[in-house]
Amino acid sequence: IRKLALSSGTGRVAAGLTGRTVCLWDSGKGELLASLDGFVGRGDLRFSHSGSRLAYETVCGCIDLRDGITGAFVARLQYQQELHGGFVFSRDGFHITSLTTEKTLTLWNTDDGKLIGAARDAGYGLAVSANGCLLATMISENVKLWDGNSGNPLPLVENLRIVPGIRTLAFSPDCTRLAAGDHNGVVHVWHGQMVEAPIPPLKEGFGHFTVLTFTQDCSRLACGVSDGTVELWEPSHTKGPIAAHRAHIDSVTTLKFSPSGRYLASGSSHSRIKLW
Repeated sequence: IRKLALSSGTGRVAAGLTGRTVCLWDSGKGELLASLDGFVGRGDLRFSHSGSRLAYETVCGCIDLRDGITGAFVARLQYQQELHGGFVFSRDGFHITSLTTEKTLTLWNTDDGKLIGAARDAGYGLAVSANGCLLATMISENVKLWDGNSGNPLPLVENLRIVPGIRTLAFSPDCTRLAAGDHNGVVHVWHGQMVEAPIPPLKEGFGHFTVLTFTQDCSRLACGVSDGTVELWEPSHTKGPIAAHRAHIDSVTTLKFSPSGRYLASGSSHSRIKLW
């Protein structure tokens, strides 16, 4: 098993196997519902937030979009270049966005798999707002914001100049904040409808940030650091984190809050998971 994806809303479990197969299970009955071909082991495997769609990277550099309940084929998302850097569902589940090997940003409709728009020279890294209206990428010392509602090509809304070395991006669930972590150990946060108004950095310290995530109510921001530290912040300027722990012996690779925001799970490249 190379990848696992869970859908709490539908009770489905998807497993990506080394044999280029994705198995879809009913977790309540333990019943195998479908075996899907073409999965690439190093690629992404994700359910949409509601669980109505399942998507995975294929060996041909595309994204296969499936019905998340039955596994039925919906569409193959394919642009002029191969996929690179994974893909992200918008929180409302209506959009899926990805980057190609040539740094082209693509936005797709998850209902029928049709291309909404694309933008060249978008950079690397990827975040999408919950409603799919704003897309964020990073390139050099800039964070680029793209309009997801204005057709093809996707227009550039704003070019936020920060410092060299942006490593990770995250939108808040209410679409009012964008957080970016750089390689100097600084988190930058912008507020506002178009994420225009910056506030002072949350932190400056050792190690670069590897992953950022907000709670559902946007009251907390969790940050994973390359030295294994997990930090918890209010998403506004403060003198220090609410909590900081050297939780892992190496880089933090993933962070997830529970729906209530009461619990936080952290994972590292050393194959350890911790619950807070």
